[in-house]
Amino acid sequence: MNVFSFYLSLQPAYYNLGVVYSEMMQYDMALTFYEKAASERPMYAEAYCNMGVIYKNRGDLEAAITCYERYTIYLGLALLLTSQVMLAVFLFVFV
Repeated sequence: MNVFSFYLSLQPAYYNLGVVYSEMMQYDMALTFYEKAASERPMYAEAYCNMGVIYKNRGDLEAAITCYERYTIYLGLALLLTSQVMLAVFLFVFV
């Protein structure tokens, strides 16, 4: 057994495939890949936003709202964490 084990994350590839399928108007396939990306990285805000757009365009407003709610929650958490990191760096460097 190898001493080093590497984790290969496929979520960026899944997300990008979702974008490609969306551009090709193959929305079922796009949803499949956005969902795979979100399952590997549950706080993947962009994947939820894009799923929300597809559901909205299909008229499934309940699913769209659910996706948009997750998007705003996860994006807010990401911004909060980013601001806390920036504050910590500022305090470390300047205080």
